[in-house]
Amino acid sequence: MIRALIDEWHWLLQRRRIGLALVGTALAMLGAAYGSFQLVSAALDPDLPLLGAQMGRVFAVSLCLGLQGWMMILAPPIAITAHDLAMRYQIAYTPARLLARLLAIWGTTGLILTVALPFFSLLPLFGSVSLAEIGWALAVALVTALLGGVYGLCLAALLRQVPAALFASYGALALWLVIVWALAATTTMTTPPDAVVFLIALNPFAAILAPLAPAFPPVGPIADDLQGIIRLTHGAIARHAPLHYTYLAGSGLLMMLLFWVTSIVERPLPRRWLRLDILLGALTALYLLGLFWSRSWWWPITR
Repeated sequence: MIRALIDEWHWLLQRRRIGLALVGTALAMLGAAYGSFQLVSAALDPDLPLLGAQMGRVFAVSLCLGLQGWMMILAPPIAITAHDLAMRYQIAYTPARLLARLLAIWGTTGLILTVALPFFSLLPLFGSVSLAEIGWALAVALVTALLGGVYGLCLAALLRQVPAALFASYGALALWLVIVWALAATTTMTTPPDAVVFLIALNPFAAILAPLAPAFPPVGPIADDLQGIIRLTHGAIARHAPLHYTYLAGSGLLMMLLFWVTSIVERPLPRRWLRLDILLGALTALYLLGLFWSRSWWWPITR
């Protein structure tokens, strides 16, 4: 297992595109910071002073949206690359090898995510964004990276070809975003149905903004811009709803199911029931039981 993990990690880090991803992450964060600067500059009004707290909130929102979008774009190709390398090296399937490949993918995406940390470390200087808010936002971004890795690996195993897997991963993701944004835009009820709230909570952008939204300024030069963003992601859902809890809980379940599907598809024919299936089934059952007992924490309707 350890040897397999070292091999998978070594093969991934040898790819030139991983180095480009590290540089691209820094550029994406710089682009988000520059976009927030442009927004703040456009909102300056001599009669309405722009407080440092409001500037910090805009900066945080830009960084969070930029990081979330970047990880959604980046994580699936890394997983698809890892699967393609395994096919090129003609690596035989074993549960340990598949788990090692997934851990290598997660380690790579985690390494890329650390490039963004220096930018987030500047947020407390504005005095408006707490460490708890930053922590929850980074947790959502990390889970997005982990989920993207399992998602890409599953599609690569199903489709076997890099172009098809890339097209399917981005196509399905774009379709999902269109669906949740349409739900947010068309739901005008003060108390939306539970199912609608749950689906909107699984919007990655709504989830990463959820820790920051309760402290959005109600008035000020940039208040309208921030409120417009939250209306786009949340719709009629109250901005204090902890949608990130729902996103984290649902993503954990989805990761286990996708890995289970990947394990079944990767097995040579005829596919047989393995001890891995018993382990994954038990873990899934325990996770569902934990979700049931902790529903007052992750279900936004009850808070």
